[in-house]
Amino acid sequence: MLTTNVQTYSKTARRQSAVVLTRNGFTISAIASMVGCSTSTVSRSRRRMADTGDVADLLRSGRPSIYSETLKLELIGFYCQTQPFPNSGRWTLRWASIYLTKYPECINASPSKSTIHRILKENGLKPHQSRYFLHSTDPNFFTKMEHLIKLYQNPPKNLFFFDECPGIQILK
Repeated sequence: MLTTNVQTYSKTARRQSAVVLTRNGFTISAIASMVGCSTSTVSRSRRRMADTGDVADLLRSGRPSIYSETLKLELIGFYCQTQPFPNSGRWTLRWASIYLTKYPECINASPSKSTIHRILKENGLKPHQSRYFLHSTDPNFFTKMEHLIKLYQNPPKNLFFFDECPGIQILK
């Protein structure tokens, strides 16, 4: 039995799962309920896999994105790591939008309230609704963040990242 959280699947992963389950003899309606999509999506994924050998999104026409991935990461860092006033609460979407309109040099952009909301939602973040343990007090946070973004965009041949686990004590 397939027991996964449907929300964590990307569209491509859902389509790939649908194709694999089809090959294993599951019905279209059973696959749709397991994967968390409609029966037409399952059928379309099967056809696309048979025709092209791939289930990834097709290229679409439309306006290109206004904000680069780097800018989105900078916005997330600004929104999640800074406070509107010293020793105060969190930004609201409206306050952040107004502040960035007034001081666009913070992230070199002035996104609207809905854009900030959309970018945070894409990354599953709701810092204005709950308290996170990830608030950094490091004054060099943004320079370190920019360095890491550059490493991710242009990785060297050998690159190793280590994550800190403050709840785990290494005894040896």
